Amino acid sequence: MREERNEFDLGFSSGNKDFLNDLIALVAKHTGIKHKGARKRFKTTPKGFASTSYMMEYYSTNAIKVADWMFSDLQKNDLYLNRKYKTYLRAKKIYDYLESGTRITRVIQKKLKQPISNILKDLSENQKLDGVKISKILGVHSSSIYRWLEKFGIKYPQHRTTDE
Repeated sequence: MREERNEFDLGFSSGNKDFLNDLIALVAKHTGIKHKGARKRFKTTPKGFASTSYMMEYYSTNAIKVADWMFSDLQKNDLYLNRKYKTYLRAKKIYDYLESGTRITRVIQKKLKQPISNILKDLSENQKLDGVKISKILGVHSSSIYRWLEKFGIKYPQHRTTDE
């Protein structure tokens, strides 16, 4: 995982190509992710010993989907590597953040240290502010605020009309 770049990859390596191809099929069955197959890797050690292994990798969103499948339903007595699980939890937190909205919503969430839905709910329902006032507080256009309020199902005053 490269946290500074918000990147996560997940890979498997084995000396047995058939094992990896079976694993690829199992992952595809449970996640719907297609994979081209294990790739061959040759390695020569510093002492001159040659070995062949096979690798498969998943990147970005696919890596998170595979990791979710592997780790999201862990039971108390399941066998897993704790360091891998902790890496998954860090990656999951990053991807949940990246999936939480546009760049501006992420900036607002980071600044106020809570999800945009909670921020909007507080400003609209608890503080009884309209979209225009909320937009001034958050520094975004009021049309974005009304769109976000609707997206999160937060009751808001109707847009002003010009029927006069």
